[in-house]
Amino acid sequence: MWLHNFTSNSKEVIAKIAPEDRAKGVKDLDLHNDVLPIERALGIQWCMESDTFQFWIVLQDKPLARRGILSTVSSVYGRLGYLAPVILTERQILQGLYQDKSDWDDLVPEPLRHSWERWRNSLHHLEELKIQRCYKPHTFVKLMSVQLHHFSDGRDHGYS
Repeated sequence: MWLHNFTSNSKEVIAKIAPEDRAKGVKDLDLHNDVLPIERALGIQWCMESDTFQFWIVLQDKPLARRGILSTVSSVYGRLGYLAPVILTERQILQGLYQDKSDWDDLVPEPLRHSWERWRNSLHHLEELKIQRCYKPHTFVKLMSVQLHHFSDGRDHGYS
């Protein structure tokens, strides 16, 4: 099996990979002068130069109905779960429409419409969000212990 399409956030590592085995975005990169590109990984953008995860949101105009809301909520995607708190509110709107037995193409009632439009109009702020890929600061020399703590909260309207 031939392993190929390698990439890295380190120009030194890329330099050691044969050009034919590199990913398309770094295959012809001038490692001395060019900036590392942004790659897609796990449904989000990975800026290799800053080694951060970023989000790029492209919204299409959809009807203000259950079908359009589901389409928009499904397009805001991040497999790692970073955006789960952001889409929870809109999944609750969808749940409310389902419980009200709204048809797929019925217009959203006025109280939910305002909440939906406010949420949809705020999505462009996600493009400002940058999350470091590596949790360990570069200044750390040797880790003595690594721990992962998980805090959760289960409520009537959602789990986080």
